[in-house]
Amino acid sequence: MILYILLSFAAGLEGGVFKLRGKDIVSPSFGPSYGIFCDFYVTPNLSYDLSFQMVKAPASTRTMAIVYDSTGQQVFSEVRGEDFQCFKGNLSVNWFPFAAVFSPYLSSRLSLEQWKFVSSGDVVQSLNGNDFQGTSLVLGGGGGLRCEIVGFVLSAGAFADFIFSEDKDWLGGFGGYDDNEWDIELIFKLGKEF
Repeated sequence: MILYILLSFAAGLEGGVFKLRGKDIVSPSFGPSYGIFCDFYVTPNLSYDLSFQMVKAPASTRTMAIVYDSTGQQVFSEVRGEDFQCFKGNLSVNWFPFAAVFSPYLSSRLSLEQWKFVSSGDVVQSLNGNDFQGTSLVLGGGGGLRCEIVGFVLSAGAFADFIFSEDKDWLGGFGGYDDNEWDIELIFKLGKEF
């Protein structure tokens, strides 16, 4: 058995585009994603990636309030917010099946995401007075292509993430029912290898 200690690492900047999706997400469109990363190569075919990202993408969410009247229960729905914003920390595992100048890779990642829906810079509230913000665990995966040239690492990848943000309790939640969301993201990285 061969034990690899750290072979090398790379650190740099990343940027791309991000889009939030989900059952209660209204009018989503792509917005910018940017951050920093550090890759630790533990074997020629395996690396760990630690990154921190800021994201802002146009998206609104739907909120519901349950109101009782003389005929019984009635549900009201309204669209709230203009932008989705989040700060996320990602820990990824990248597998490179081929050793080449241009190396395709597969990636899985675990993230912790602090998110909110905002309107004119303020966190929006549901019809029953709860803030549309929280911290969620995120699981995702994707793939891409990495290139190493004269001590620099350049990569491009696409990811899909599942955000565990569901809240079933309308009194403590966002309305009648708040569903989980998911996102898609295209990321470009440029780093220096050490």
